[in-house]
Amino acid sequence: MKNYYRILIGLTLIIWIIYLKLYPSNSKDTFASKDNIIPESVGSDSTGKKFKGEKVRDFQKSFEEFNFRGSSSVKKILSDLKCKKWGVLTTINEPSEAVRRFSYDPSWCVVILGDVDSYKTDYKLNSSLGSNIIFLNDKDQLNIGSPFVNALPWRSFGRKNIGYFYAIAHGAEIIYDFDDDNMHKFWLQDSLPKTDMKTINDFNSLDMTFKTFKPLRQNGCQVFNPYPYLGGPTKSWPRGFPLDCLRGSNEIYADSINLDIKIDNTNPIGVLQSLAENEPDVDAIYRLTQITPFNFKPHKIKEPGIILPYGIYTPYNAQATLQFPPAYWALYLPISVSGRVSDILRSYIAKRLFDIFKIRAGFISYPLVVQIRNSHNFLADFNAEIPLYKKVSVLLNYLDSYEPKKNASGPEIILNLWIGLYEREYVEEKDVVIVQKWLQALLDIGYTFPHHKSDNNQSSARSNIVYNFKVGQTVSLTHPFQEVTSSCTQKKLWSPDYIEGKEIGPSLDSSLTLHRLRQKVYIGSSIDSDKGKAIDKEISNIVINKNADKMLDSFNKLLSDILDYKITQKVIQSTDVIYCHSQPSVCLQKKYKDKAIGFIPGTRYNSNKCKEEDWKLLNKALIDLQDGHGVVGSLSRFDSEYLRHYTNLDSKPFPVVGLVEDKANYQPKKDAKTILFLGSKTKSQFLGIDELGFKIEMNPLNYKDLNNIVAVIYIPEDFTSYKLTQFYSMNIPIFSPSLSFLGKNNLLSSSLKKICKSLTSIRPYIQTWHPFDPSEAQSTMSQLYWWQLSDSFDLPHIVHFKDEKDLAQKLRTSDLSVIREKMKTENQIRTALTKDSWCSFLSKIEQ
Repeated sequence: MKNYYRILIGLTLIIWIIYLKLYPSNSKDTFASKDNIIPESVGSDSTGKKFKGEKVRDFQKSFEEFNFRGSSSVKKILSDLKCKKWGVLTTINEPSEAVRRFSYDPSWCVVILGDVDSYKTDYKLNSSLGSNIIFLNDKDQLNIGSPFVNALPWRSFGRKNIGYFYAIAHGAEIIYDFDDDNMHKFWLQDSLPKTDMKTINDFNSLDMTFKTFKPLRQNGCQVFNPYPYLGGPTKSWPRGFPLDCLRGSNEIYADSINLDIKIDNTNPIGVLQSLAENEPDVDAIYRLTQITPFNFKPHKIKEPGIILPYGIYTPYNAQATLQFPPAYWALYLPISVSGRVSDILRSYIAKRLFDIFKIRAGFISYPLVVQIRNSHNFLADFNAEIPLYKKVSVLLNYLDSYEPKKNASGPEIILNLWIGLYEREYVEEKDVVIVQKWLQALLDIGYTFPHHKSDNNQSSARSNIVYNFKVGQTVSLTHPFQEVTSSCTQKKLWSPDYIEGKEIGPSLDSSLTLHRLRQKVYIGSSIDSDKGKAIDKEISNIVINKNADKMLDSFNKLLSDILDYKITQKVIQSTDVIYCHSQPSVCLQKKYKDKAIGFIPGTRYNSNKCKEEDWKLLNKALIDLQDGHGVVGSLSRFDSEYLRHYTNLDSKPFPVVGLVEDKANYQPKKDAKTILFLGSKTKSQFLGIDELGFKIEMNPLNYKDLNNIVAVIYIPEDFTSYKLTQFYSMNIPIFSPSLSFLGKNNLLSSSLKKICKSLTSIRPYIQTWHPFDPSEAQSTMSQLYWWQLSDSFDLPHIVHFKDEKDLAQKLRTSDLSVIREKMKTENQIRTALTKDSWCSFLSKIEQ
């Protein structure tokens, strides 16, 4: 082990020297964004001189304007968001999966900070969800009217500080500090059965018992490495961990984390850091010398986490951290250092002050998130992290030596430490100035600081201050949608999915969408006769108006009576595009190589590939297809994520929009009392709803009877369901069990099984997002993860119930008319998205 760390440090020095030769530094204080480089001057330090951290300058700037007195006359104008729980992130990218997952939990609000180079007005999710998520562009931020906000630089990771300020002003009782590439593994409410593993919502109340340990020191090191203990590789460590303390860091506390510690109001907690699966937060040295991604093995303790003792340091980040009111003042991210240094420096400063104010910090014992790391240059990261490698050990010695002045107030204790950091060249003057503005801004909005002995906080003479937090736009998409038919390239398309007597729902759904886009569409199996007919009638009119006595699940027979679906070879040869849903690999046959291919699975993409070699060849073919004359798409989110899990391909969304569009004209009668029951459970499971006066119908209704029903109760049997999406497309309210209900009633395992019995396993793509194998039928956590992506949980505005009593209560109290309107908006979005995907694909062919 000793030789390993000697080799590691030697490699570090070699990499550093090579980098400085390849990318010579010209500036000492350049800061642009989270991952931009802060070049270090090439001088005597590069020959081995060690940073001493001694006082080399005095802070001269006057602070008379700011006297750390609260202002009783400050006025706050707040937005309409009323959450107690807030997430904060900054981004220059489009909405990510991490953001989308928050849209499903209205108990959280999220504020997203843009920059001068990011979206101005069109930062939107392709969903009617998202009213709990607000985006602040550059003008919104300036309109807050805060001297603190106005002092922060643009193109800076420090813009995130505005989000903290915004959340605190709205009364946040918990702040989740995260990045847009860190996604929750379990993001739905009530998503886990009773287990010792946690979700982000399990830390709303912190009246709980954690583990801790006695502070020990080895070779003068006062740091704890949580990674090996919490299930990471033996030779792993968090970004910002002092390199000269790595030796033995995974062993020093291995047998001593056995003390219980009660966290409550008398022993408050300030910060809880979550680890991340897949791409944990390690430094550039680790990434250049070790293997990533990696996941954490099941945790060794049943308690929710580990609390650090006083006097022990561990770096925590701004990527997946829960922050609590006693520590909100410590959220400030310094802006005179690089983004790779900023959050780590913040954590070390905060820990010393936490010890002074008797506030606790710790780590959650189980990773709550998976990180899909945005593109990075490891050598650039290495250069940006050099101040950490050089200065952290000395910094910790200084922090340990810092003692507050007698009778100093909380803000004074904090500011004096920052002044000391400036005088020892850890930060620059502008950070000290902005920290003071930050502390003053918190006082202005009524934040209460921790006190050390006495605090001479007095009322201020400042007046006429107005902070305007009623700024920004929600990310939900609710505006009217423009038809795209006039701009859609005209092509001739054929789907071979139809086999007489078999289910063809998704293929027919897409064919009708294409027909509405004025495309020439054929569907059906090929024959050698001269028969063959295109879809040249408005099928939805026929379904509703001429066949009202047909059942909702009898489309095959109905449509085979209307159209001849057997297509001639001559017709096939004349088509431009072939698209497949039910058996998508059919489209990849060599005989169709001259056609544009739409590979859009309506089930698991590898269906019928029962040899490992065939599966691998399919994956390669899809990569070639996406890079060439075709499109890889998906009808549902489950299909999309299942495909990504094994190929790392981003598929284009073609959501199912329904056969009948608005032609069904569902308008329930005022006296409607019928509830349609679909699924595997029997009526007796839900006898409680009979007491509400509803009639339960166990069989699908005729179209002419649609207006007699008020809702559908749907018990899912698989991840995707064309029957479910058909009822959803008609805006009929749907009630479905929660994940915990499915788990408690053993309704999960039947769906997670291998596609082919002959395949024992196939490895997912090496950079897959998460550790959950979709074929692990015996893993409860895998089942729960994949069920979150199923139609019954992904489709917005489906009402989920925990048990029969909860179902009865929600049937009684839900405003079904509001649900119908929300579903209508969502269906408009899905229809527009599908049409846009088809038109962009057809335009790609034209090019």
